[in-house]
Amino acid sequence: MPDRCVNHKDAGQIILDGKEITPTSPQDAISMGISTVFQEINLCPNLTVAENIFAGRQPMKHKQINWKEINRRAEKLMQRFHMDIDVTRPLYVYSTAVQQIEYTVEINDTYPGIAAKFNTTLDSIQRLNDIEDMSSFPTFGQTLIIAVNLVTPTPSPVPASAEVPANVRVGDIITFGRYEQDNNLDNGPEPIEWQVLDVQDGRALVISKYALDKKRYNEKSESMTWETSTLRKWLNGEFYNSAFNSSEQGTILQVINENPDNSRYGTKGGSQTQDRIFLLSIDELNKYFSSIEARKCQVTEYAKEKKALVMYGTSLWWLRSPGHDDLRASSVNIPGRVNLSGNNVDDYRIDVRPAFWLNL
Repeated sequence: MPDRCVNHKDAGQIILDGKEITPTSPQDAISMGISTVFQEINLCPNLTVAENIFAGRQPMKHKQINWKEINRRAEKLMQRFHMDIDVTRPLYVYSTAVQQIEYTVEINDTYPGIAAKFNTTLDSIQRLNDIEDMSSFPTFGQTLIIAVNLVTPTPSPVPASAEVPANVRVGDIITFGRYEQDNNLDNGPEPIEWQVLDVQDGRALVISKYALDKKRYNEKSESMTWETSTLRKWLNGEFYNSAFNSSEQGTILQVINENPDNSRYGTKGGSQTQDRIFLLSIDELNKYFSSIEARKCQVTEYAKEKKALVMYGTSLWWLRSPGHDDLRASSVNIPGRVNLSGNNVDDYRIDVRPAFWLNL
């Protein structure tokens, strides 16, 4: 039966590959290789990025949705479009600028120099991927679509955080940036509270008051250091871009971090790194947190929902220093003690407390 929600042609023919076709529904059209690139954003913020991309056309295996394949394909698409996005995270954590991609279709031959510009959203990336081989893309007369170029979108405005006073002192709690914390997706991300650890030369070192998220130090169990970890990449990419607006990013300083070897086991800490967002090292933890009680960290409802390991209201949180070997990273355990031996870098139970230097 034809889909009653779709307008059907009342005259003429639709020709595809030399044959007349009559799609009876959107699914029917998709099965023929026809898709719509929508101008307006119409996404499901509570679903993951991958689920939004493949909504209505999920790959199946044994009559069930193949989630592993969905994530694999979505990651491949993100790589193709040079987008550093975790496809397994819910869409609402990303700004409108990330959700909407502007791209340009350049048309020449018949109309040289004319460019048609469209807006598309994450749910259209799969359709754009279908035209990777431009030589096989169908022509219309002598008009040929010859390129699809991503245009960097202008970031949409994000509500500004409370202004940070210039006279902050060690121990103060300031509000800066926004991130999901109460796990209520309907009210958007919440302002982030930061504890001031150090103030010097017009800048302040801050660390999140609460453990904000649960992340592996590295996605795979492999020989690595802080420099090569996927957690460092996430902090300075996805987290940095989603938690802070452009004005806030302008006050976060890029610093050179030393990465000392593990003092007990001698595991190499690796090269110096240039970071905006980072984790504390063991040396920094001992410098700024003098007691185990001060090191205990509560976790947000959002991180709890992601199955962070929590006992008595506190959780484990990563440090950037190496552990017993280069397959482990150090951490602060639930009682607030430093775990010099560390945890496996691919341990999924451990939380993240980002830190950074703020220009006052």
